[in-house]
Amino acid sequence: MIAAATRSDAAEALATARAALTEINMTFGADKSAVFSFAEGFTFLGEEFGPRYPPAVDDRRLIEPPRRCLFLGVQPAFRS
Repeated sequence: MIAAATRSDAAEALATARAALTEINMTFGADKSAVFSFAEGFTFLGEEFGPRYPPAVDDRRLIEPPRRCLFLGVQPAFRS
């Protein structure tokens, strides 16, 4: 995910990232790489983002996700 202030800045950042990946013989997944706004809504890492986040339900309670994940990384220098 690349955050940008304007749609043109986001498009330029995406083009720059694509060029950098091309230099190392990698590519973005075409079906997952595009410029979106919060007004349009989008999904990132399985989470829905849009003009109203988090989503509200009729009884004014937030929808709890059925499952939550936490990813941790440990650098080798800090292992005991």
